[in-house]
Amino acid sequence: MTEANGDNSQNIAHGETGRRLKAARETAGLELQALADQLHLRPAIVRAIEEGDYGSVPSELFLKGYVRSYARHVGISDDEMIAVLSRELAIIHGTDDSASDERVADGRHLPLEENRRRRRVMSLVGIALVVLVLLLLPFIWPDNGSDEAPVEETTGDTQQPVELPDRQASRSDSRGASIDDIEPALGQVEVLDESAEQPSVEQEPSGSREPAVTDQPASAGQETAAIPPQAPVSESPEEASLQLTFNDDCWVEVVNGEGNRVIARLASEGDRIEYSGPAPFEILLGAVSAVDQLEFMGEPVNLSDYPSRAGRVRFQLAARDFSN
Repeated sequence: MTEANGDNSQNIAHGETGRRLKAARETAGLELQALADQLHLRPAIVRAIEEGDYGSVPSELFLKGYVRSYARHVGISDDEMIAVLSRELAIIHGTDDSASDERVADGRHLPLEENRRRRRVMSLVGIALVVLVLLLLPFIWPDNGSDEAPVEETTGDTQQPVELPDRQASRSDSRGASIDDIEPALGQVEVLDESAEQPSVEQEPSGSREPAVTDQPASAGQETAAIPPQAPVSESPEEASLQLTFNDDCWVEVVNGEGNRVIARLASEGDRIEYSGPAPFEILLGAVSAVDQLEFMGEPVNLSDYPSRAGRVRFQLAARDFSN
């Protein structure tokens, strides 16, 4: 028996899961539409599973949940079908070396592989753009610095000639002055000295203004010193509770306020799911009609308030929306 099972696992081909499920459905005398209604799925999803078009299902997590529910409805082992499906997915992802020849002979590429290739190409293109920007940045940045350098040189040149003419004029006047003109010159020197001293006296108010300038950093420091007490202020995550009961099979996902997926499972009839943790909650229900009741913080939630598509609904529940 072990060798036979090993041979069967070696000979699993693409779409084997769907073929077995379809054969079991036909044996049970169920139409595709009737089975889709029982599973709360679109007929297109059921047909895609039977035909091995796994790329039409949103994710492998959903795919396994649908296959398990399908197997239960047609009366075959759900664990066996999940094992067959896992082997198929391993062949698709290239993690099964024994199935490499079978993949080459089949010659078909599923959308899952194409999506992977596209992601690799997009990541390579993004890296190339970043490298290109880094290479061009040094050529753009020095232009801004070179525009400022000539301004400093011209200002330096304009400041130096201001003092030279006065000195040269005073020297030429002193050399050309006669002995008789010494006294008037001395009078002029005294006037110049007084005029030279006056700016120093007039500059005193400017010195008195300096404390006002130095006061500004102090006030700025006071403002910055007042800011840190506000930094530690942070809102603590809201704590909330969630309860769900089911009257049929339904895929359930819950992501808490910290971004962690805390629930991801296929609920069956009579199951009850409870969770308490940081809110808000991002909730995904694969079959909203299979939910018997949903309570958030002890209050019932009307699921008809949220738009659904083919029985599938995604919404968010926050504690502040249910507070009085």
